[in-house]
Amino acid sequence: RNHIGNPQGLEAAGVGISLSEDFGATWTEHRLLEDPQGYRYQHEFEAGYPAFFDLDGHRTLVVFYSFDPALTAKRYLAANLLGVKREA
Repeated sequence: RNHIGNPQGLEAAGVGISLSEDFGATWTEHRLLEDPQGYRYQHEFEAGYPAFFDLDGHRTLVVFYSFDPALTAKRYLAANLLGVKREA
């Protein structure tokens, strides 16, 4: 989970991810997952606990809990479908 003022330098709350293709020696820039409903997280506890599912080697489904203040239960499972672009 990302929180404002964290050491990675992200300026928004949410779930941040980065990728490594060399067993952790180097990493891509952090990227925040998007809430499917378009909600902009205000606090770090509004999203978290991502689970990753490799679909076919080029796409990854990320499921995580999200937050919607308009819902009665407030929290729900959200998902992002990520495509991995490999450098030549």
